[in-house]
Amino acid sequence: MTEQEHYDRFWSDHAVREMDRHRIRETSGLIPADVRSVLDVGCGDGIFANYLLESLPQLTSVHATDWSEAALMHVKTKKTKASIDSLPFADREFDLVSCLEVIEHLQVRTYQPGLSEICRVSKRYVLLSVPNSEPLRHSQVECPHCKTRWNPSHHLRSFTPKSLARLLTEFGFRSSCQVLVGRQRDYLLPSRYRDYRRRVVGVRGTGVLCPLCGYGDDTGNRCASHAERPSSTLRRLVKLLWPKRTRSPWIVVLYERQPHGE
Repeated sequence: MTEQEHYDRFWSDHAVREMDRHRIRETSGLIPADVRSVLDVGCGDGIFANYLLESLPQLTSVHATDWSEAALMHVKTKKTKASIDSLPFADREFDLVSCLEVIEHLQVRTYQPGLSEICRVSKRYVLLSVPNSEPLRHSQVECPHCKTRWNPSHHLRSFTPKSLARLLTEFGFRSSCQVLVGRQRDYLLPSRYRDYRRRVVGVRGTGVLCPLCGYGDDTGNRCASHAERPSSTLRRLVKLLWPKRTRSPWIVVLYERQPHGE
């Protein structure tokens, strides 16, 4: 299964979670009052672009781009099929360029060019959001067929508030505002259990397929164990007693172009 096929399949049956709606509301609150035009890069099913169109009357133009036609079918505003590393727009065409939950997915060949492009087409602001300090190694799962290990959300890099704040410095942008969004409980898992979960429990029930061999695509078997799960009562009890921490799952940063970049 190619990367393009993976995303087309994902967006064709994607359901919006309430926590995503909360993230979008919080993120939109960082848009400065002087912004009139927005480009949303990697818009997915348009959850952010559609929200801006309906909720921010100050905006005169909302444009969205994605490389997946299946995703763009859900977008209600002006849209263009495009890759982040080759945006078909003029230099500084938009007051603000947003790119939410995208750059953690980018491969090496598109990562730096993609950052350069979103800065190139921004007149003044860039708005980014990414998962907060995601432990990629501990979140991996394993395909029982080819033994490939990967992050089930197809995330390839992790960011901290500190690393994200200085991400666009080389492109002439400075972080002007940063917030942590959402609340999520993380269960503190010992390393042996994490290894067991990665190898055996896998991604049972999520519908995620192996990105290397496509295991599950034809057979209907997912990259997961078919062992029976503990009873729901026992699971609830374990969750209640297990040590956990509460954290914010997302970092959102607003960057502003510096005067020397004019």
